[in-house]
Amino acid sequence: MIPVEARHAVAVMAGAIRRAPRRTVLIVACAIGIWLILAPRDDNRHAAREVLAAVRAWPEDRGDIARDASRRVCKRVNDGVYVDGFGFLGIFDQQRLVLPVSGYDQGTIGAYFGGGSAGVGPTPFLQALMEAGVVRRVSATIVTRIHQPSAGGLAFVPLQDTMAGARPAPPAKQFDDSESRMNADLFVATGEGAAGFVADPVPHDGRIVPRIMPVRNEAGHAVSPTGIVVPAGLCYPLRAERVLEYTDVRTVGYKLREVTVAILMKPKAIPGWASDPRVFDALNDGPILPEDVRILTFRDAGDGWRLYGLTDMREMAGHGHYIDN
Repeated sequence: MIPVEARHAVAVMAGAIRRAPRRTVLIVACAIGIWLILAPRDDNRHAAREVLAAVRAWPEDRGDIARDASRRVCKRVNDGVYVDGFGFLGIFDQQRLVLPVSGYDQGTIGAYFGGGSAGVGPTPFLQALMEAGVVRRVSATIVTRIHQPSAGGLAFVPLQDTMAGARPAPPAKQFDDSESRMNADLFVATGEGAAGFVADPVPHDGRIVPRIMPVRNEAGHAVSPTGIVVPAGLCYPLRAERVLEYTDVRTVGYKLREVTVAILMKPKAIPGWASDPRVFDALNDGPILPEDVRILTFRDAGDGWRLYGLTDMREMAGHGHYIDN
């Protein structure tokens, strides 16, 4: 039931509009404008929402959130994930290459984790990915070309005996070329499962990684597949869910504002093998987490909120505002 006072106020307003409609509308508009100007506004929360929108607009297919304005996370893998059973490749007198097979040729796109002679065992990390169907063992033939001095070349001494006369003639064949073959296994990830493995999200930090095994092309030369990378890390995109906490907007310079925000972020998709302990052990920067809280500081110089590299946690600890719980 509508109270008597409310009905009386509505009747008074209706009578005023009938008597002087223009004046009444003008008075109401002015009252609303004054209320909008004088009403308290939470600029801090508004800034936090703008920062959240800026984070959601960040790219997810490049960069690293630890260093860049990016929603992609990259975790380094240690050198224990590779199988390096071929030794050195491409030294001056010896060259190894793969005869192209289904699963490893010039057009292969994916990640290469090394290999060795046929039957070589995978690392625990690769075993986990093989069980998940991400990595597979590719059987191939390795051709080793050897270019070395011939027996006559080794025996030849190009010195002139002035007592005997002319300088000795060199042998007709100074070098021998030979070729040997061996059965080998390569560990390769292709398809959607290999999309997260990237060549160099962060520096290798001196780690020893296998070199990509070249493939013999139609002309018989060794060429590296252009779509193959040796993964240095595993990258995946995050989704910015919501703001958990934010600080007061601070003035840190002439027309320069700053705010620190804690944002809840989650991976857009988590593969089942990410929870395997063998995968945990291979990631140097910790496991893939189902939830990730990022504390970020942004600055605005009048052209929108932009990521600032340094975060002072004292502001968050002393003057943080929570949203909901």
